[in-house]
Amino acid sequence: MIAGFNIGNTHTVMGLYQEGNPDPVYAYRYPTVRETSLQELSHTITKGINGYNDDAVTRIYGAIYSSVVPQCNETYDNVCATLFG
Repeated sequence: MIAGFNIGNTHTVMGLYQEGNPDPVYAYRYPTVRETSLQELSHTITKGINGYNDDAVTRIYGAIYSSVVPQCNETYDNVCATLFG
């Protein structure tokens, strides 16, 4: 499973994608916070993923994001590396 993030100025939409399927099996929308910490963003993403399935975090092997908020990019890099390896 892949986690995809569309990071916009006011909201971020996370989609979870199964291999070979271009449509997300689950989507979660949350406010974009420019100065979020690694811990806060990790909690938000984990909460969203758990809305789909409690063990889905362990099944995600990759992540990708598009962003119009460069202040968030480093935090997303670090959170995705921490959560998904």
